[in-house]
Amino acid sequence: MTKLLLPAFLLLALIEIWLIIQVGAVLGAFATLALMLFTAVLGISLVRSQGLKTLMAAQQRLAQGQAPAGEMLQGLLLAVAGGLLILPGFFTDLLGLLLLQPTLRRYLISRWLKAVPVAPGFTPTDDPSVDPGPLTQDGRDAPQGTTVDGEYERKDR
Repeated sequence: MTKLLLPAFLLLALIEIWLIIQVGAVLGAFATLALMLFTAVLGISLVRSQGLKTLMAAQQRLAQGQAPAGEMLQGLLLAVAGGLLILPGFFTDLLGLLLLQPTLRRYLISRWLKAVPVAPGFTPTDDPSVDPGPLTQDGRDAPQGTTVDGEYERKDR
């Protein structure tokens, strides 16, 4: 994995430089710089608004006593999108704008949750748009446990 990072960064830099030169040849230097600045500002405002929506959804899920796993992963992808939009260049802006699409984020999260091994009986999210996949290694539902319902009263007061 680490052997792929350096070539990936070099390829990304080459793509960005090539795209900036191509756009600069068509629009001119000032318009190209203005366009890159505009996409960064627009991207930051979009990440901020979607991040606030995700934060409110996570708080609502916590208030309901549910784990906000899907919202946490959405927040992570939004942070990556924000980082890509802040970087100068058009290719990273395109990748960042793609990550701002809720449909793509849900798809990536569902794929990630299917790939990550999940402990039996543990559901990482209750979001119906995210399918966590089977709960056990052989595809069966987790075994049902015994639930005891009762009441208690403190006597030490």
